[in-house]
Amino acid sequence: MSSMKDGDPLKDLHCRRITFQIILGTNQLRIILRSLKEEPTVSLKKELAEWVKYMSKLNKQSISLLRPGYVQGLRRNRADYEIPRDK
Repeated sequence: MSSMKDGDPLKDLHCRRITFQIILGTNQLRIILRSLKEEPTVSLKKELAEWVKYMSKLNKQSISLLRPGYVQGLRRNRADYEIPRDK
């Protein structure tokens, strides 16, 4: 994305998507932490661990999109950048 021009609609879309995902992830973290404070259960601790893994993958994906020379569609291994969705 860094090679895209500032007015490029695709660049703007990617930046908005990244921002929205981070906002949603942060809100989810606040809910998990609030629940843990009220009643620290094993399932909530597992949910927090899953959140950390998910956000780590999201951050890697965001960094990849922002790195110089990134061209969508020319990724080496698409699985490295996809975030698995719950079934």
